[in-house]
Amino acid sequence: MKKTRIIAFLLATLMVCSLLLVSCKKDTPADPTPGPEAENKELLLVKEGVAKYVIVRDYLAGGEVLQAVERIVEAIKTFTGADVEVKECYSDREDENDVVTENEILVGKTNRPESIAALANKRCNDWVLGVYGNKLVVASPSDNGTLLAATEFLNAFVYEQGNKYSVKKYIESNGKDPEGALFSLVFNESKNRVNPGTYSYNLFEVFGARIDSFVIIHTNNLGSSEKVAQKLGNYISKETGFALDVKKDTRCHADYEILVGPTTRTEKELCEQMGDDDWLIRLRQTENGAQIVVLYGKNAEDAVYTAFTKKVMPASKTPIETSITAEFEYKN
Repeated sequence: MKKTRIIAFLLATLMVCSLLLVSCKKDTPADPTPGPEAENKELLLVKEGVAKYVIVRDYLAGGEVLQAVERIVEAIKTFTGADVEVKECYSDREDENDVVTENEILVGKTNRPESIAALANKRCNDWVLGVYGNKLVVASPSDNGTLLAATEFLNAFVYEQGNKYSVKKYIESNGKDPEGALFSLVFNESKNRVNPGTYSYNLFEVFGARIDSFVIIHTNNLGSSEKVAQKLGNYISKETGFALDVKKDTRCHADYEILVGPTTRTEKELCEQMGDDDWLIRLRQTENGAQIVVLYGKNAEDAVYTAFTKKVMPASKTPIETSITAEFEYKN
């Protein structure tokens, strides 16, 4: 009898200890493995021959952007059967006709936040093609780059998802030809593309300021100054990827300037010393920035341009970085 009581006591003790252990046990930690990621957004641009998006371009868009828009409209019509509306936006002012809609294909630089974000920190020949917000951006800082982005959109998406022969049969038979069909067009965010351009310089600095800090200044007088300024600007853009502003000397002052010709801020003594065949390129650091003076005689336009491309910013087959930290002077 005594043994039975002892065994019962031991069993009761074990049960109490088990309950205590269970009550003291910590909760099982949550599984640290994250759940499935959110799916990439997919834009339905055209549904069975009906456009669900409109095209938006700036009202001041250049010829190659207009060409890009025309090609996109024509290709979507030909390969899906859809008619896409084209709207204008106004980047330099507010306009009551500029009505923002949710579903837009933004071609070139526009005033929409999506295309502004997509092109942030992009250089001239870079281009983007992709989903930003709920919009499709087909754009580049340059008109030519926008045309390249549009070409990629057509080749990789419109031509692949549609069929111009089936669409033609559908339209000609008013939908009665069994071989005719209209098509849909989609763009998935996973297919976003950013294509960097090719430049001689990954970085070009003058006294710590990147080249796009500079403004090209030409004289307000009749002559070749503006032409040479534009020519230098085109070269700098090609080699560095940055399009510098080109302004008249009476309309713009900047901390970092490339002064082309006898501007109001170019030393008179230097201008007076220029012979017909003479040229001069001089860099000077100023209190707030720097000035690159480009002077030339009436027979030395080509010579000074060549000197700039060979001595100041020579082209390179492989991208390089250049940081100019000392003043210089080249002349003939």
